[in-house]
Amino acid sequence: MGTTRLETPKLLIKKGLFLLTDPILWTTVLMFLMLVAFRIWMLQGSMPIFSEEDNPASFSSSLLTRFYMYSYLAAFNFWMLLNPSTLSYDWQMGSIPLVTSIFDVRNVASLLLFLFLSVSSLQLLCAPSLKKSEANTMLMYLCILVLPFLPASNIFITVGFVVAERVLYIPSIGFCILITYGLRKLRNSSRFYWMWQSCTIILIVLFMARTVIRNKDWKSRETLFTSGLTSVPHNAKVHYNFANLQKDLGNFDTAVEHYRMALSLWPNHASAHNNLGTLLSDTKEAEHHFKLALLINSHHPRALFNLASLYSKQGRTQVSQELLQRAIELDKEFIEAYSSLATIYAEEGKLDEAESLHLKALSMDPNNADSFNNYGTFLQKSGRVEEAVQQYRQAMRLQPNHTVAIVNAARSLRALKNNREAEELYKRALSINSEPKIMDNLGVLYISAGRIAEANKLYKELHEKYTDYVEGRVHFAQVLMQERSFQQAEMLLQSVIQENNTHRDALHQLSLLYSQVNRTTEALEHILKSLNLCSSSETACAQLHADHGDILKDLKQWEDAAQSYKMAIQLDPKLSHAHVNLAVINHLQGECHQALRHYHEAYMLDPDNQLLHENMRKLKLHLVDGSGACDSEQPATCKSR
Repeated sequence: MGTTRLETPKLLIKKGLFLLTDPILWTTVLMFLMLVAFRIWMLQGSMPIFSEEDNPASFSSSLLTRFYMYSYLAAFNFWMLLNPSTLSYDWQMGSIPLVTSIFDVRNVASLLLFLFLSVSSLQLLCAPSLKKSEANTMLMYLCILVLPFLPASNIFITVGFVVAERVLYIPSIGFCILITYGLRKLRNSSRFYWMWQSCTIILIVLFMARTVIRNKDWKSRETLFTSGLTSVPHNAKVHYNFANLQKDLGNFDTAVEHYRMALSLWPNHASAHNNLGTLLSDTKEAEHHFKLALLINSHHPRALFNLASLYSKQGRTQVSQELLQRAIELDKEFIEAYSSLATIYAEEGKLDEAESLHLKALSMDPNNADSFNNYGTFLQKSGRVEEAVQQYRQAMRLQPNHTVAIVNAARSLRALKNNREAEELYKRALSINSEPKIMDNLGVLYISAGRIAEANKLYKELHEKYTDYVEGRVHFAQVLMQERSFQQAEMLLQSVIQENNTHRDALHQLSLLYSQVNRTTEALEHILKSLNLCSSSETACAQLHADHGDILKDLKQWEDAAQSYKMAIQLDPKLSHAHVNLAVINHLQGECHQALRHYHEAYMLDPDNQLLHENMRKLKLHLVDGSGACDSEQPATCKSR
C-alpha cells in the first residue's frame, strides 16, 4: 500500500513530462497560435465589424431575444442535418424572423435539441451498460458533431451570418459516424439492425438525390439567385442579388421591381437604395434613394459617387465635386470617382489637375479600359485628338468589345479626316451592339462624306427598327433634304417638334428646309426659336448664328447678317463659311481690307473652295488697279448646307 502511495506522484509527474514533450501536442498548439495570429493580422488587430443585416439577433437589445434566437438557430442547423429539404445560398435579412417571446413555438425545437444533447451526454457518461471505451468513443463522435459548430453559434463571438450551410460540413461527419456506430451496435438484434439499415439506405439515397438537385441550383449565377427566391422569399438579400443580376442582363424593369421588394422587406438596405436610384428615370426619386442610402450608411462611396453624378448633370458642380472628394477619401482606389472628378476639373479649366487625376487612375489599374477611354475623352476635348486616338486604341486592346471606346475612336478619326478607318470602327461597334446611336453616328459620317445613297439606306433601316429614336429622324430629314424630298423631310421634323418643341436641332433643320424652298419668313421664325435655346458661349451654336446670317443676307438685311456672322466667328473662329459670307458683306459695303482679311481667314481653313478663290480674285483686282470700288463686281456668297 505504501509503495503505491509513493509511486503515484511519480507516475503523474512522468505523465505530465510526457505531455509537455509530446511533439504532436506542441505542433497542434503551435498551428493553433499561428492561425490565431494570422487571423488577427488579417483583421488588422481588430474584431470583424458586422451590420444588422448580417446577423439581426446580435443587434437586439434584449438578452432574452438573443438567447432564444441563438438557441433556435442551433436547433435549426441540427434539423438541416436531418432534413436538408430547404437550402439557400444566403440566410440573412429576414429569412428567419427573430424569436422574441418565450411563447414562440420555435422554442420547443430548441428545448428538444438541448434535451437530446443532455440525455445523450449523460447516457454516455453514466450508463453502466456501456463499456468505458465505447462510451469514450461515442462521446468523441458527439464532440465531432457539436464542437465544430460552437464557433458559429454566437456563444463565444458574434458571427457575420444567420445560418451558413458550410459550418455543418464537419458536424455532418460526426452525425454520419454516430449513425454508423449506432447501426453497428444494433447488429446483435436482427430486427432493429435491418430496420436501421433500411432507414440508412433510404436516407443515403434521399441525400444523394437532394445533392443532385441542389447542384443544378449552383449551375450558374442566374439559377442560384432564382433558387433563393423560391427557398427564402422573405430574404431581402436574395431579392437584392436577383435585382443585380437582372440589372446586369439589361432587364431594368424586373430589377427595379426586386429592388423595391428588397426594400419593403428591409428598408435600411443602403445598397438596394443606391442601386435602385441608378435605374430610376425620375431624378428626384433617384436623388431621394441616394440620400437614403447615405443616411443609412454615410460611408457608402458608391452612393456618394452616384449622387455626385446626378448633381453634375444638373449643373451643381461644386456639390458634385465635394461628394466625389468624399468618395475618394473613403475608397482610395475608386477609379470612377477619380475620372469623374477629373471631368469636373476639366470643365472648370483646371486642365493640369484633371490630367493628373486621369493619370493617377491609370496608374492604379493599367488594365482598366474605362480609364483609358475617359482619358481619351479628356484629350479629345482638349484638342489633342491624335493622343486621344492612342488612348482609345489602348482601351480597345484591353477590351475589344468596348463599344464606347470604339465609337469615340471613330469620332476622333473623323475629326482627323480619316473617314475610312472611322467607318470600319463604327461597323465594328455595330457588330458588337446594334444600338441606334451607333447607327446614327455612321449615318452622320455618310452625310458629311456626301454618300447620300448609303446614308438613306442606313436611316431607313434605323427608322424602321427604332421609330422613337429622335436624332435618327432629324438626320434622316437631312438626307431627304439633300435628295430634295422636302415634303417627307418636313413631316419628319414636324413630328419631332410636336413631341418636343424645344428640340434645337430639329428647329434648325426645319429652318434650313424652309430657306431652301424660299419660305424665308418661316425659316427666320424657326432659326430664332433655335437660337433662343442657345447659351451665349456655346460653341455648338456657331453654325446656328451663321445660318441665321444667311437668312438675313437673303432678306438684304446686311448689318444684322454681319452681326450674326461675327457672333458665329466669335464662338468658332474656324467656321470658314461665316468668314466667307462676312467677307462678302464687307466686299459689298466697300470695306475692302476687312473683306480681304476674312477671305484670307477662310482660305487658311478651306483652301480648296473655288468660290472663295473667285471672290478673292475680284477683290484683289480692284485693290491693285486702285479704283477703290470693291463692290464694282458682285462677289458670290456660299451656303452652309
